[in-house]
Amino acid sequence: MRSKLIAAVMASVSIVSTTFAAPPTYTISPIALTPTGTSNQARGVNDAGLITGYDNITGGFQRLIDSTGPATTDAGLPTYTTAITSVEGHAINDNGLLVGVGRYSAPAPGASTGSVAYDRGIVFNTNTNQYLSVIEPFNSTGGRRAFALAVNDRNRVVGNGSSDTVLTNQNPRRGFWYDVNPSQSLTNYKLDPAVNGLPFLPGGSWSLAYDVNENQQITGFAQAPDDTAPTPVNRNRAVIWNAGTPDANGNPYTTVNRIDTRNSAGTSSLARSINDAGTVVGRMTFSTTSGDEAAFVYRSGDASITSLGFFGTTRTEAIDVGPQGWIVGYAGATEGNSTPTNLAMLWIPDASGTAGYQAYDLNTLITLGSVATGGWTRLLEARAVNDDGTIVGYGRFVATPGGPELTRGFVMAIPEPTTLSLLAGAGLLMLRRRRDTR
Repeated sequence: MRSKLIAAVMASVSIVSTTFAAPPTYTISPIALTPTGTSNQARGVNDAGLITGYDNITGGFQRLIDSTGPATTDAGLPTYTTAITSVEGHAINDNGLLVGVGRYSAPAPGASTGSVAYDRGIVFNTNTNQYLSVIEPFNSTGGRRAFALAVNDRNRVVGNGSSDTVLTNQNPRRGFWYDVNPSQSLTNYKLDPAVNGLPFLPGGSWSLAYDVNENQQITGFAQAPDDTAPTPVNRNRAVIWNAGTPDANGNPYTTVNRIDTRNSAGTSSLARSINDAGTVVGRMTFSTTSGDEAAFVYRSGDASITSLGFFGTTRTEAIDVGPQGWIVGYAGATEGNSTPTNLAMLWIPDASGTAGYQAYDLNTLITLGSVATGGWTRLLEARAVNDDGTIVGYGRFVATPGGPELTRGFVMAIPEPTTLSLLAGAGLLMLRRRRDTR
C-alpha cells in the first residue's frame, strides 16, 4: 500500500543506488495485551502504523486487535446458533478497513455433520468501530470455511472459501475477490463462484488468494497436475490473477498466470504477497523430501520464481513484500511455531546477496534479554512490512525479569528523522510521516 506522498517524492528525486550494505537500525516494542489477554500476535500494519492481529484470551479463544491498544468487542457480528468464539485480524489498509476471520463453535446453518467449528471472513471499519461484512462461503445452504486475508486501498478484499456442506478440515477451496463499501451497514455477503470466484489452473480444482495490490493483481496458488508418470498428481503452483475486462457476470478475473513454471514431480509453491511493482514472494519446494521448502521471490518479467535460500535452517518462508522491495518472513520449522526455534527474517535487495537479496535475522538487529533479565528472548516470525520499513510480527517476551516467557506481538520501527534523510550507509531515501494516533 504505497503512500502517494512517497510516490511523489520518489518521482522527483534521483536515487543513485537502492542496494544495502547493512540493515537499518530498529527500535522494538511489544504489542499491549488486553485485560483478559494471555499472549498475542501482530499480523498486519498499514502505512500509518496501525496494526492488526489478535489476542489469545482465557479459555483458548482469540480476540481481534486493531491497534497497539485495547481490542474491539465482537458486538454486531451475527451469532447464528451460538456466540462467536474467536476473531483474528490478518490485514489492514490505509483507509482503516481491517479483514480477518471469525470462528464459530457450532455447525453453520445448512451444514451437515463433522467438525463443530466453522469460519467466516470479516471486514471491520476501525474508524467507526463497526463490522461491515461477514463473508459467507461459496454455497447456498452452508459451507465450512471463508477467510478474508488481505485488502488493498481500493477496498478490494481477497481470501478463500469452500463450497461443500460437510465440515472437514480439508475441504476444497477457491480464491475469491470482493469489493466492500466503507459506508455500508453490516452485510452478510454470500460468495458466488461466477461473480467472485478466481479461475483454476487447467486440471486443477483448488486455489487460495493471499494478497492483492493497488493494480488489482491478486496472488496466491492454484493446483495443477505435475508430470509424474503414469498418474499425474496435483501440486500447488504460485500464480497471479490479473484484472481485465469483466465477463457477463461482472467478474474481471477470467485468466490465471503461473509464475512457478516448474513442472517436475514433487515441486510446488505458494505465493503470500504481491507489491505494486508486481514482486511476489512466498515459499517453494524442490521435491517431496521433507524439509526442502525455501522462501522465493518473483519479479515482474522473471522467467520463474527464485529461491532466497535456507539461511542455515531446514525451511524459510517469505510472508510479505513492501513497496520498497523489502521482504519479511521466517526461517526454521513451520509457520505459527510458538516454541523458540524459528528466526524472524528480513530480506533487503542487495546485488551481492542470494538472488539479489541480502538476508538478515531480525534477532541480530535488537538487544535480546533473557527470562532472568526480561525483554525479548527470540523473534519468531515477521508478518508484515509497510512503506517506511516498520515490521510487525511476534516472538517470545518476558515482561518482568524472572517472570514468564510469553508469545507477544512486536512492532519494529526505524527511528524517526525530522525530515527527509538518507539512512547512513544504506543508500535508500526514506520519508517518515507522523504516526496516525487513532
